[in-house]
Amino acid sequence: RRFIVKYQPKVERGSASQWQTREAEALVRWRHADEGLVGPLDFLPEIEAAGLMPRLTDYVLEEAAAQLVRWKNKGLNLNACINLASSQLADDDLAARCAEIVGRFGLPCPRFTFEVIEQDLSSPAAPHLQTLAALRDKGFRLCLDNFQVAAASLGTMEQLPFDEIKMRANAIRRAQSDPVRHKVLAAIIGLAHSLDMTVCAEGIEDESTFRFLKTMKCDKMQGFLI
Repeated sequence: RRFIVKYQPKVERGSASQWQTREAEALVRWRHADEGLVGPLDFLPEIEAAGLMPRLTDYVLEEAAAQLVRWKNKGLNLNACINLASSQLADDDLAARCAEIVGRFGLPCPRFTFEVIEQDLSSPAAPHLQTLAALRDKGFRLCLDNFQVAAASLGTMEQLPFDEIKMRANAIRRAQSDPVRHKVLAAIIGLAHSLDMTVCAEGIEDESTFRFLKTMKCDKMQGFLI
């Protein structure tokens, strides 16, 4: 196979301040004959240009579903996160196709979270919002990836059709050393929780950042440290 799927675990805050691995993000890699495993930034533009993104997403979802079944057979009950290209949010059949794929493996849709980049939210009738709504209607969870803390509008967060937001490491690092950004980050996390959204931080590479986010009541973390 030329494409394979790797999994990056996430830890999630549990009861009594215990952190547990309940979820893993599926990350596609290209197995190159000379270069070894190649990251998505080096081949996804070509996949997109060739119109093959739907086939690749279906493949990743199928692989992730099969992996969840294999883990379950070993006593591990984990959920999976799948990255969804913005171009696919115009696909009317996306939600039904994804539900059919995971159904073939006997898995419920809420076991899967689709991570998407923020789109224009100004028109409720926009096709991408309809697709997101259809995915949620099937039971899939949605995560707003690459959430821009500095550009966040607290007044529009309630319009976001997401169950989770994911913050980038650079925004977290700035908040650690800047009191104003620290307060903004705390406010965003608090608002997300009030809207029943969970908050995930990515790119966690050291213990100090992990401890900082624990005090900020961040719900999930992932990165090299994890």
